[in-house]
Amino acid sequence: MSNELNIVKPGATVQDALKMVVYGDSGVGKTVFGSTSPKPLYISCEAGLLSIADRNDIDVIEIKAWPDLVAVFDMLKKGGHKYESVVLDSLTELQKLHQDYLLQKTGQPRLTMQSWGDNIQAIRKVCRAFRDLPLNVILIALAGEIAAEDGNGLTKKCLALNGKTLPDEVMGFFDLVGYMFTQDQKDDAGNLVTKRAIRFQPNESIPAKDRSGKLNILEPADFMQIRNKVFNKKSTKKEVAA
Repeated sequence: MSNELNIVKPGATVQDALKMVVYGDSGVGKTVFGSTSPKPLYISCEAGLLSIADRNDIDVIEIKAWPDLVAVFDMLKKGGHKYESVVLDSLTELQKLHQDYLLQKTGQPRLTMQSWGDNIQAIRKVCRAFRDLPLNVILIALAGEIAAEDGNGLTKKCLALNGKTLPDEVMGFFDLVGYMFTQDQKDDAGNLVTKRAIRFQPNESIPAKDRSGKLNILEPADFMQIRNKVFNKKSTKKEVAA
């Protein structure tokens, strides 16, 4: 083992790639948001890609069993592929897939306490492993609700994952955590239109995070616009705020 320490500036430790979690209710446009990333590979754990069915420029791998995910990860880690981004859709369904894998493996009718622990640990490992790939990484999850910690009877949003601490742990692994939602607004002609936005600043009911400190409270659901802001890059297209 070398006794020399490698001392560098903070910027030298940062990949020119975004690592983010986007969560929200079903149907708000999370899958479409993932399609705005450059040269993405979709890892689909659920039959919910109708919204990008016309995107023939996007490759999709459907995950039917847990070993499928391991094989895809190994391919991405090895390199030599054309992808610049990977979209895992969704983490919520992936956890259920691993639960099915454990039931099949053990032959048990339901998960034991040990199996629950194995399931939670597997999701931790997957999140860290994909985060560390030299790619833009977007993990999509459904939103759930839990009781607020102050006991005032209110609820707050969370990642829809089993495990008391797992949602917060997963959010802690990533630089950006955004809560995606829709807003109904009137356009200049007075017509009602639906705008999609992602919240990157937390409040008492919505956990979110922007480790870069460069994003607004709300950002349009456009991956490249967000990436350009974080890395101080000029956009190559006209950007329109949501």
